[in-house]
Amino acid sequence: MERPAPNSQGQPIGSNGPCRTGPIGLRAWRANSAADLLRPLRTVSVHGCTVPGGPGRKGMVFRAHEAHAVGMTTPGERFATALAAKDEAGVRAVTTPDLDFRAMTPNRFWEAHSHDDLLEVLFANWLEPSDEVVALLSTSAGEVSARQHVTYRLHLRNADGDSLMEQQMYYDVVDGRISWARVMCSGFVRV
Repeated sequence: MERPAPNSQGQPIGSNGPCRTGPIGLRAWRANSAADLLRPLRTVSVHGCTVPGGPGRKGMVFRAHEAHAVGMTTPGERFATALAAKDEAGVRAVTTPDLDFRAMTPNRFWEAHSHDDLLEVLFANWLEPSDEVVALLSTSAGEVSARQHVTYRLHLRNADGDSLMEQQMYYDVVDGRISWARVMCSGFVRV
């Protein structure tokens, strides 16, 4: 059996140790059809590590309740996990009470300057009660100088069928919590 190539620290890609080989998993994968978007990925990228996957392998698609098990530690990743779980307490815990939040979706601009405003945007407008979050498909975190960045993709289901939604968030952190955020959203893209 062929061993995986080592990363820059000499550990196999996908091992439990640190790896910084670059996010090649999701970026290298292309769908041949809309149905391919919902099939398990062969690899995923977590904190710049490529984690091998395959039929029956855990970790190919991150369910909202499994997200912490794979080491999601940045405030942006915790925000994505709380959003996917529709967890109001989790959103409050990862954001400051006086958050400066602005976002753009395909049809509207959004602003929030308090927890209550933010929760209304997220759970009364973006993800309505009838929208089921099937899975948090991927996250990718990074930095742009002192500003942090997270990208996350959700598999959603409602009466209209299945959709994907991806968001890019640039944010600042104060005392471990998001204090300033700008989000760009793909909207619900039917699959």
